[in-house]
Amino acid sequence: MSFIIRQLSRTADGREIVRPTSVDAAEISIGRLSGNAVHLADLAVEPTHATIREYAPGRVEIVSVSGLGFALDGRTVMKADLEAAKGAELRFGSHLLRLGFEDS
Repeated sequence: MSFIIRQLSRTADGREIVRPTSVDAAEISIGRLSGNAVHLADLAVEPTHATIREYAPGRVEIVSVSGLGFALDGRTVMKADLEAAKGAELRFGSHLLRLGFEDS
């Protein structure tokens, strides 16, 4: 599976900046450590905060490995099961991630 992660930030005048990252792997990690597939430099994010993996065709599981949880579409959860084609909006600390996919 190929993950496409679009990291969004805003300029002082409100413009949205999108930074896309494509990762070809069965599982990716999100966290503060630079070795994570998604590196988020934020003290509110654990060194390894969560993992994302495809566990069945078209299904993605996101699991907090830190015990802190993450926000999924505005609510804090420890684990989420998603339909990959629909994607999701995730928040880790001050970072907002919109998760999508493309079939390889």
